[in-house]
Amino acid sequence: MVQFNPDTIQSNIFVHLDSNNAETSIKSNHKIFKLNNAIESIGDNKIVVSLLDSIIPHSFYNITSLNNTFIFNNGSADITYNIDIGYYTINQLLSQIQSFLRSGAAYNDDNCSVTIVEYTHKIKIEVPAGQVISIKNGLVNNIIGFEESESSFTKQLATNVYNVNHTTDLKVKLLNITNQNLDSLGRKEDTLCRIPINNTFGSYIHYHDDGRHNVLDTNYINKLEILITDEDNNDIDFNGLPFKLSLAFHFIKPKSHKFIPLTERLNFKSENE
Repeated sequence: MVQFNPDTIQSNIFVHLDSNNAETSIKSNHKIFKLNNAIESIGDNKIVVSLLDSIIPHSFYNITSLNNTFIFNNGSADITYNIDIGYYTINQLLSQIQSFLRSGAAYNDDNCSVTIVEYTHKIKIEVPAGQVISIKNGLVNNIIGFEESESSFTKQLATNVYNVNHTTDLKVKLLNITNQNLDSLGRKEDTLCRIPINNTFGSYIHYHDDGRHNVLDTNYINKLEILITDEDNNDIDFNGLPFKLSLAFHFIKPKSHKFIPLTERLNFKSENE
């Protein structure tokens, strides 16, 4: 167990990172920063780090190479439509799919429609009378709410409501230093903080520390390797825009408790009764 101790003589250190000034740029979301003044703990002090604040551009697309395929069967063959990578509102995305269904590559009929059912926020796809469609396991299904269909009908209604958001939150990771954090499966992971996305494309995601701290498994730091991913650990492409992070490093003294074996405690109790 550890606690912040006022007797710790080391002062806090704040490191302000600008991705434009990284020593090594691996990707727009993956940077290595060199610290000319290393961070080092004294004696048995432990280093604790927290993400103090961040300014991250909401410039990443919601349709990427990881989710841009729409696959359906027109009654005779499976057809795949690759949606152009970019940021789409739900209406823009459905317009793209509808245009393809109306093209010569699919049904070649203006009666094809892709619409949002009022109140339920589920998507309905309808093809001309006498023709059928079944939705296959395309990567865009998680966004438009469809699950793979075994049957073919003139109308197909999505199972789930649509969700045009690419990701609900960003993971800020410190790759070169291990900590004690766990993921939902109980495995060690390197995420310092999850930042919720609560604004729209084209703006900046601001985060301020909520009091979480990470005890690091080192007493010496001369570089910081930062990676920002989505909630599924996929890379985020900021499309050339920089991000800024402020990290706070604290120093704490371990607080230890003497462990007394159960047998010793029971003996002590029996002797004093």
